[in-house]
Amino acid sequence: MNYIALAKKSIDDILVSAAKKAAQQGELPEGAELKGIVEIPKDLSNGD
Repeated sequence: MNYIALAKKSIDDILVSAAKKAAQQGELPEGAELKGIVEIPKDLSNGD
C-alpha cells in the first residue's frame, strides 16, 4: 500500500469537501480550489 498516495488523496478529498461547504455558506467563491501538500521530511527522525 502506498501510504503517501493515500495521504495525498485523503487530504485532497477533505479540502474539496471543505471548499464546497465554504462556498455553499458564502465564505469562498464557487469553484475555489485548495491544495494540500504531503512531504517526506528530510530527516525521518523528526517525525513531522
